[in-house]
Amino acid sequence: MQVFLSGNPVSLTIPLQDRSGNQYAPTAVSYDVTDQTGNEQVSITPITSFAIGAPSVSINIPAAQNIAATIDPTTINNNQVDEYSTREVRTVRLYLTVGGDTVVLTTTYALEPVDPLIIGLNSFQSFAQAELTSMDIPTLVAWHTSTDPQKFSAMIEARRRLCQLNYWLLNSNVNWGQDNMNFIPEGAYQSPFAGINNLFIFNGNLSLLTPTQYGYLPIRFKKALAMAQVVEADHIIGGDRIIKNRQEGMIAETIGDSKQTYRNVKALQMPVSRQALEYVAQFVTFAKRVGRG
Repeated sequence: MQVFLSGNPVSLTIPLQDRSGNQYAPTAVSYDVTDQTGNEQVSITPITSFAIGAPSVSINIPAAQNIAATIDPTTINNNQVDEYSTREVRTVRLYLTVGGDTVVLTTTYALEPVDPLIIGLNSFQSFAQAELTSMDIPTLVAWHTSTDPQKFSAMIEARRRLCQLNYWLLNSNVNWGQDNMNFIPEGAYQSPFAGINNLFIFNGNLSLLTPTQYGYLPIRFKKALAMAQVVEADHIIGGDRIIKNRQEGMIAETIGDSKQTYRNVKALQMPVSRQALEYVAQFVTFAKRVGRG
């Protein structure tokens, strides 16, 4: 699927073929455009430039119909954090007049902003911040040779995986150091997200936080998450094949005749790679979450 920058005109050349490659010979062609929810963006419009016998048609969709909705992170509440996407999809339907029948062909394309990463919503940092973070990580393998779209998708997936970990003690002096005005010797700092009982009120589940709430978390913790996110994104894109094989339980590999040997015991499966976990290890607990139903 093609991806275009939100707010720009889109030009498409669409083959007049079915999914098996069979060519149609229509005498007239019209089109309309809808978004991912089925809302009409362009009503049915004849393609006057269509030439009978042509193998394809070209259409131009105005910029006004290619604007992905702007998200204001400050307006999102806890019940909405899973509802938002920074990307949108447009579906173009072609209506072909073939003999006395109407044949419908569809094609889709995606729209995204310059930076589809929103801090606290689908990422722990913006894309520019991720590039800066990557400069502090010497072990990256695939990040620096990957395309921006690959990085976008990997960053969003990396954040999702990191949110599967259970975080705790966010109010301890591990986070609020003596150089911070919030430091107190007793090590208990009351905030909307860290109570005096040393428990994270969302039970360690970062995916429940709104972007505004995420912004209140300790700087040291957010820095660790940023580092872990880039490392995990690198792992998702490609990462170190040898490390991946070891994590999957491989204990020996013979290149000639391609023989691989694995442990009999299944390797421990974690939501994130070991390399990413190292950056957030001091904030993670593996105790089971307990809550009221």
